Amino acid sequence: LVIKRILAGHGKNLEFHSMFKSEINVMMGFNHPNIVQLYDFGEFDAKPYIAMEFVDGKNLRHFVNRFTKKKKKFPIDLSAYVMEQASAGLHYAHNFKDKISGESLQIVHRDVSPQNILVSFDGSVKVIDFGIAKASTNVESTRVGIIKGKPSYLSPEQITGETLDARSDIFSLGAVMWEVLTGKKLFSAPSGENEFAVLKMIESCDSHVTPPSTLNPEVPEALDQIVLKALTKSREKRYQTADELQRALHKFI
Repeated sequence: LVIKRILAGHGKNLEFHSMFKSEINVMMGFNHPNIVQLYDFGEFDAKPYIAMEFVDGKNLRHFVNRFTKKKKKFPIDLSAYVMEQASAGLHYAHNFKDKISGESLQIVHRDVSPQNILVSFDGSVKVIDFGIAKASTNVESTRVGIIKGKPSYLSPEQITGETLDARSDIFSLGAVMWEVLTGKKLFSAPSGENEFAVLKMIESCDSHVTPPSTLNPEVPEALDQIVLKALTKSREKRYQTADELQRALHKFI
């Protein structure tokens, strides 16, 4: 198993402690093949830790970088399979209910990215790191003006500070899908520009996003359409649940 602790030097940072507690609160009851299992938590030398499932593999970022280095593209069917499995894990989290009250925890991951999707060497796909997930159990809500998550994978509503729901994670997963299929980040600032340029791209995503097949001709039109629907700026026009996205990908496969 893996022992997760707060990085040395950040032990007195209250925000890190808050994120750690949030991850425990969100994940303690999870039991799904596409989400890393949390086994136990506690404190050692007055420092918190989480004991969780060890996944013998690599994250998607490593795979994409490796394919790019070899000047190859991620296989289409494998890309769709990994995204389908990640969708299943997210749908479980989005619909997770308190075991005692039966109330939905309204979980939104908020940090769906290639780094947070693991693929084991035996083919298992696992979503990890719910440290900044939004849930009804969270003690604090994000302060106004503070954006949580990696800039290149934020949804338009994360940037504008709207109330988030599952559809935000669907947009982020769409950005990951686009990257896995093309080998390039969908939203990335040109050299010398700051993250503000990335946020402006996401804000104008309806005019910025092109079908993955424009960079990878091997991507079939049916898969293009799935990715583009996940990346629609209007939440109402996206897949409304991760289950809907998972079913579309399963049908494509």
